Amino acid sequence: ETFAGSNTVMDIVSFNSAANLLSGVGIATTYDDTAPVVAAFGDGGRTVSTEGHKAYILDAIAARYLAARGMDVGITNLTRLGARPNLEHFVDPDDDVQLNDGERWPGCWYTADISEKATLISSFVCGTDATPGCYIYTDAKGISYYVLLTEMDGIRADGALYRSYYRQESLLAFCAKVGAPLPASLHRCPGSYLVCSKIKNGIAVAVSNCADDEIDTPVLNLADEYKTAYLIDENGSLMEWSAPDGKNLTLPTLPAWGFVAVVLQK
Repeated sequence: ETFAGSNTVMDIVSFNSAANLLSGVGIATTYDDTAPVVAAFGDGGRTVSTEGHKAYILDAIAARYLAARGMDVGITNLTRLGARPNLEHFVDPDDDVQLNDGERWPGCWYTADISEKATLISSFVCGTDATPGCYIYTDAKGISYYVLLTEMDGIRADGALYRSYYRQESLLAFCAKVGAPLPASLHRCPGSYLVCSKIKNGIAVAVSNCADDEIDTPVLNLADEYKTAYLIDENGSLMEWSAPDGKNLTLPTLPAWGFVAVVLQK
């Protein structure tokens, strides 16, 4: 029996699916409409601004809505897959991820004809059949799209579709490629949740370990170089910390459900 506070309840009521994807791989977000890269899933494709953004992160439903609004998202003939895939095969590296994601309703997986100018990130595999699963495409105006050929609202956020190292790496690489690198990120730290804030002459980053395992000396990857770093631990203590090594800052080991914040200044 599911009880209040479980992943199921949090999954349903706390975040939309786009926020679940980004927060699940440690990508800090903003909820205004001014960011260079915007994520929109499902009905979000009806209302998301089509102006002022460098790039979009979309699911199949949002991509279909944006195409209907006149944007070239790089696909035609979007149709539902006849069967649920059991694997996602990533092109780089050449590796498979087992799809163990729960569904809220059937028919959440799609296929489409993607543009020959698109870059295939992954394929969905069902038995011996493989169809496009995720791709990146840049239109004639220079707007880029990272598209998952799924209905993300119908897939629970605690499985491998949302949370895998390869998903994180491909999203971080996409943001950097379109000229919008994240101010801070933690690679390969499952369960980490980041909040970033711009401050005078620097940034402040809060890192929460929302998992039952500790994170051993995580390395914070930074978009810029900073001269000084100060830590605030879960007890509220402020201490000077070693300066970043270029664009990398090694943090102390985070215990299960631990917290640390860092203030970085140029």
